[in-house]
Amino acid sequence: VSRKQKISILVLSSAMGSNLREILENVCYPEIFLSFLNDKERKKIGSKENAILEFYQQFACVGGDPVFSESLCKELQKKFFQQRCELGRIGR
Repeated sequence: VSRKQKISILVLSSAMGSNLREILENVCYPEIFLSFLNDKERKKIGSKENAILEFYQQFACVGGDPVFSESLCKELQKKFFQQRCELGRIGR
């Protein structure tokens, strides 16, 4: 995952299953948060599936119109939530 790539917190939270009401309940200043969102961004995130598609488009830099599928969800889960352990020798 690139540290330089920026993705909207609204898209990320919606893709993880939160709706706009839940997000606003957990924000300290919801008025300020809403002022940063434009109408276009709010309409794009209507459902969890739309949010996952939007997140995938921004993350993978894919053009066109990807279709929501389980394989797309599994690919994103593997990319972000796969735990890797590297066992090595400790000490000198």
